[in-house]
Amino acid sequence: MLPTSAKEPAKQERSQQNQTNGGTAGGANTAINDLNNIEEQLKAKPLSMHTSLDQVVPANRPYARKVIGELRTNIKNAEAWFGLGCFCSSARKSDEAVIAYKNALAINPKNAMALNNLGTELMSQKRLKEAEAAYMKSLTIDPSGSWTNLAKVRHLLGDTKGEQEAHEHARASGEEAKMEAYLRFNELLKQQNR
Repeated sequence: MLPTSAKEPAKQERSQQNQTNGGTAGGANTAINDLNNIEEQLKAKPLSMHTSLDQVVPANRPYARKVIGELRTNIKNAEAWFGLGCFCSSARKSDEAVIAYKNALAINPKNAMALNNLGTELMSQKRLKEAEAAYMKSLTIDPSGSWTNLAKVRHLLGDTKGEQEAHEHARASGEEAKMEAYLRFNELLKQQNR
């Protein structure tokens, strides 16, 4: 087992190799290596998290063990890769989440939710062009998907016209109204907890 200081360069090297190789679609051996690396990172000492995440992540650990077990049985299980990506996201393991989503998409490239979640992880890593491409591909598969995510990444890219177009689609689909209602509800919950 590597000491903590030696893990980070190895993790960065794996991440760079995945980016250079265009993802993890290189076959079963690559997918198995990805799974082993993700499992090792999930065993690592967790990052400091908000209280709400401290509660969510431990509650989902049995789920993470379940999907890892399913992948040990069938490495080509796109749903299990997607689930592992969701868990890694909640555990703030962004690099691992990207790898898991890419493995899910290598098996099922038409998984709009995996593309959307991949876009969100890439945006959090400031890989904005890649995030925009993931969101756009997601929306070609499922036009009722998250136009607001596309608008946000285009805003960060400085694409005012593209941002406006994405907001117009969000309004037309009713997504923007749902988001506003969700944000109002979330604000009410915060006020009640004061």
